[in-house]
Amino acid sequence: MKIVYSNRDRDKITFEDLDNTVRMSGYFELGMRYGFEELEGGRKITMIDPSGGPYILLGDNLVEFFNDSTNRLIESIDIQEGYILFTLKK
Repeated sequence: MKIVYSNRDRDKITFEDLDNTVRMSGYFELGMRYGFEELEGGRKITMIDPSGGPYILLGDNLVEFFNDSTNRLIESIDIQEGYILFTLKK
């Protein structure tokens, strides 16, 4: 399932449900803020906040973007070139 979300700056952001992950893509890279937790051996991304939204935290449920009853609780956030990948809790 794929949906298009318009943030408060009217940027179009696509959320695509890919089994146990959700891919977020669109015009948001320029003003992106990130939150990190320092871990042994690296960093864990705990939140993203693109300019204009949406503000998304680890543990959030993406159900609101899809307007259905399927829970999509975020277990991890991974930043890739051109998109953000949310791995969901099983």
